[in-house]
Amino acid sequence: MDFVALDFETATNDRHNPCEIGLTFVENNRIVETKSWLIKPQHFDPSYKRFHGMKPKDVSSSPAFPEVWKEVRPLIEGKFVIAHNASVFDIVVLRKTLKHFGLPYPNITYGCTIKFAKKVFPGRNSYALDVLCETHKISFSHHRAGEDARACAELALIMFKKYGIVSVEDISSKLYINLGRLRAPDRHQPIEGISARERQRQEKRQAKERQRQQDEERAKEAKRKAEEWMQQLQEAEARKKKEEEARRKEEAHQQWLRQQEEELRHWKQQQEEERLERERQEEERREKERKAEQARIRKEERRQWRQEHENLIVVAIVGIFALIFVLGFVGMWSAGERMQANRLAEQERIIAEERLAAEQREQEQKERLAAEERRREAQEQYEAGMVHDDALEYTEAEKCFRFAAERGHAKAQVKRERFLKRGGIALAFSVEFLQNPFLA
Repeated sequence: MDFVALDFETATNDRHNPCEIGLTFVENNRIVETKSWLIKPQHFDPSYKRFHGMKPKDVSSSPAFPEVWKEVRPLIEGKFVIAHNASVFDIVVLRKTLKHFGLPYPNITYGCTIKFAKKVFPGRNSYALDVLCETHKISFSHHRAGEDARACAELALIMFKKYGIVSVEDISSKLYINLGRLRAPDRHQPIEGISARERQRQEKRQAKERQRQQDEERAKEAKRKAEEWMQQLQEAEARKKKEEEARRKEEAHQQWLRQQEEELRHWKQQQEEERLERERQEEERREKERKAEQARIRKEERRQWRQEHENLIVVAIVGIFALIFVLGFVGMWSAGERMQANRLAEQERIIAEERLAAEQREQEQKERLAAEERRREAQEQYEAGMVHDDALEYTEAEKCFRFAAERGHAKAQVKRERFLKRGGIALAFSVEFLQNPFLA
């Protein structure tokens, strides 16, 4: 069955002010294409955004309805058009918009899916498009012309399939619904309600009867072929399902076998790890016991050795301390003797040095007196005019130099004697201590 699903979206409450049109084309009970056009309305009510989600700026650059109609009219001319709530909204919008713009009406026959649904699904609380689509699991974006037209077409196909409708005539014969026709201005009425002369009505009735018979034969043939095709398709689907089920079972069985093998391998690995861990713990326990036994044996051996050699150890320790005491006493006595001898030697040396220093001082006194005598003689000679000034100056310089040398020598001698008096005793004791044969 071929038909076109139609849907309009309006920008205001006026029926001659559409902003979008959607068409869905069905051929041989299959949806082949869906198209939609945005239309620039004469006025846009922003509150209508809550219905279709469009804003004025979305359609401000779109073409006007006359331009869109040039493309839409050839697509629906002479076709069977369906819409959801057609006689109340969509066909009214089409008719009033065409009349508003002074455009000719197309020659179409139309039906309403709400009327179809009330026959096919009686007793429902609501026949709104979104409610019916939700019931039959048809997903779409509501209140957009293209989506609504597609949903309307899918819903019509479901109802036609349920009642076995394969032609437009089957709608009237099986659903007992009068279809509408739109073909001229101010002519919008059901087919069965067209008034004509009796002869024309009879001719039309006869022609319809012939056409109905032909359609019935074609429908029966098509139904038979469709049933055969459906049966073949069902058989193929059944075979495919069986093969798919067998394949899934085989895959599930193989997966179960792999899982069992993996679990068995994991269990064996776990058992092996536990065995190795037990062996390791046992080995550690034996090693600890062996070390503890060795420590106990060594401790027992040390205890026995101490018991056996305890007296010898005491004697050895006492002997060592006694030897250290004797060596220390002997060393101290020897050091004292040596210190006494060194002290006597040092005193003798100091006495000798003092004697030598006294002799040197006496000698220096003599030399000083001799120098003074020579200076005096030189002075006398100078006064007598016998000696030059240079000789006198040399004598004075020599006298000063010798006096400075004697004075420095005396200071050095005093410092040496003071050092010997202060550090001589400690130095002698240190030398004596290092020369002690017992310490060496």
